Amino acid sequence: MTARRQIVTGAALLIAAWLAAPAVRAESVFAREGLGEWLEGYDVRGETLGSTGLGVIDPNNFCTINPATTAFSQNTLAHFGLGSGVRWTTDDVNTTHRAATYLTGTGLYLALPSHLGVRLAMTPASDPTYRLETTVVTGWEGREEDVRREEGSRGLLRYEAGLSWRGGANWALGGGIGLTAGTLRDKTLYAFGDSAEDHGYADGSDLRRLLVKPAVSFSAGALLRALPRLSLGGFLTTAASGDIEETYQGFGATETTVDTARVDLPFGLGGGAAVQLTNDLRLSADLVWRRWEEAGFAGVSDARLAPRFRNTLRWGVGLERVPVVEKTTPLLRSISWRAGFAMIPWYLRDRDGDGIDEWRLSAGAGIPIRQNRGSIDLMLAYGRRGSLAANGLEETYFRFGLAGTFARVLREY
Repeated sequence: MTARRQIVTGAALLIAAWLAAPAVRAESVFAREGLGEWLEGYDVRGETLGSTGLGVIDPNNFCTINPATTAFSQNTLAHFGLGSGVRWTTDDVNTTHRAATYLTGTGLYLALPSHLGVRLAMTPASDPTYRLETTVVTGWEGREEDVRREEGSRGLLRYEAGLSWRGGANWALGGGIGLTAGTLRDKTLYAFGDSAEDHGYADGSDLRRLLVKPAVSFSAGALLRALPRLSLGGFLTTAASGDIEETYQGFGATETTVDTARVDLPFGLGGGAAVQLTNDLRLSADLVWRRWEEAGFAGVSDARLAPRFRNTLRWGVGLERVPVVEKTTPLLRSISWRAGFAMIPWYLRDRDGDGIDEWRLSAGAGIPIRQNRGSIDLMLAYGRRGSLAANGLEETYFRFGLAGTFARVLREY
């Protein structure tokens, strides 16, 4: 297959995946504020390993946060990731639960001559989806039917293009450009029962939409084998600003548009390491810092978007069994077993100024596709965010992830 045909075929598959994949994650009430849940760009494999991968040298590592991670693959790769989750939210009185399906990312890596590589990727950058329902006090019978429902939807997507160069067997450099854009929608609906309607209450809704125009950022990364059993990696990403077109539609269907707002996205940097403990056991760890205190919205009328941000330092550790796979290796012996833990502070503060923290335990497996032809990755994770004592709300969730990284199959297959 010629390089031109690789590019055309891969781009077509990538576009099809972008169009077909769902873009909604398991919803969170905490996502009602700011940009919603911020997503770093780890693939399912990396999330299973405690959100690690910055310093892992592996041909199937599709961690997009570091533009150098795919440089050690000598094959053209296609990647996709999907997930589903269920979440329980409690305020110590009531508990609700919701389920959703979401996209974790999709991408294409083209291995070129002279140890060069080009990577195209799309990943969710933020998830603002939530649903909150409360009772409206009307004073009339059937008040349990009189409700106010708030819903958030859409979100920001991150489109990236990067170039990497592998300088031999032990180190690689990468750089890239990213565009972050999308829509944040908040809808409020009022629904009343017959008793309230008889006394002048009418159903209605309002809608606020923030259209975030492309915010451009640049990234650089490195990956190296410092010692035979130790590899290190790191990245940095510049801050970015995007203009916002704000539209508000009130109960009377009147619409107001303001296009003088702006969102500032944070500068970030991080590092990771991977240690080969034994011939088939690898330990990985990552740190990622974001300067959120200088990020936020300007000129937006919605008070919930007012800056209450804090800088964040998230970390994770993962343990993976990495067997040596040959053509004659039985399937069960060729599976990579994984486990991880991640501590994820949210950039948001609650209304009292307290931080919102999240932790996650995860486990999963990587099933190889023949020899050096990619892998199918599975993940099951359990996590908790917020606390009743500190924030007045607490969420627990289960997530299931499925991803595939496929290498170009040679003609003889």
